[in-house]
Amino acid sequence: MKFNKFILALIIGLTIISCKKDKNEDTPIDQQETGVTNEASPSSFQQKVLIEEFTGEWCGYCPSGAQYLQSTISDYPGKVVAAAFHVGDPFEISTSNTFANKFNVTGYPSALIQRKLWNGEYATNRSLWSNLAGQVLQQTATGGLKIQTSVDNNSLDIAVNMALTTNDTNMYLTVYLVSEDVPESAPGAQAGAQAGYVHHHVVRKVILLNSQETFSHGFITRNVIKDVDISNYDQNNLKVIAYLHHWETGNYEVINAQEVEVGQNSDWD
Repeated sequence: MKFNKFILALIIGLTIISCKKDKNEDTPIDQQETGVTNEASPSSFQQKVLIEEFTGEWCGYCPSGAQYLQSTISDYPGKVVAAAFHVGDPFEISTSNTFANKFNVTGYPSALIQRKLWNGEYATNRSLWSNLAGQVLQQTATGGLKIQTSVDNNSLDIAVNMALTTNDTNMYLTVYLVSEDVPESAPGAQAGAQAGYVHHHVVRKVILLNSQETFSHGFITRNVIKDVDISNYDQNNLKVIAYLHHWETGNYEVINAQEVEVGQNSDWD
């Protein structure tokens, strides 16, 4: 009997450890509710462009990259969704390296523009970002997203409604938690900048990674993610980014993206 009690206690202990492990900084969580709503989907959507920048505090050229990114955002107001993955500094998360390897990021700063291949490369030079973003925004959007968020103390719930103008069984949803106005990790830590440098669009967590969604034309698919721990971050500077994309060999293209400040909602547009 004592042996059985010991085994039971061990199993419970391992279960608790496993549950805690699932809450690590950039580990996707699986507290989801998915399904199709009975609402009719919009007939059209505004095209937006997702820019995923790769940067680091050790990189002396990266403050220039941040300026190019901000300039691109200013060039297309309300149409650029930006996320910055830090590599090799205190803001790095494991997904930063996963994506950097996946998309062959070898120069910093670089950025993925809608995850499209541009002249055979995913990672593009900062001087090209605005022009490439403009090319994406000339396309007709084939899908869109609506995001609702709510906060209870340090727990964040996210509901993402998604719709396409055609049926597609090979569509994926990914969701990021992003911080704005993040001070450099230590005075003077950012190479190529004066002390007091502030980072923007810092990806803190990959909340949901490559969740495959099934769509029926004219209907809305809904994915609800519950109990995201945001206790380690300034809630006033947090936002959620969600985007629809492909995830097949040779085709990782983003269909559309949406963002919203934590505690707020963003409607279809």
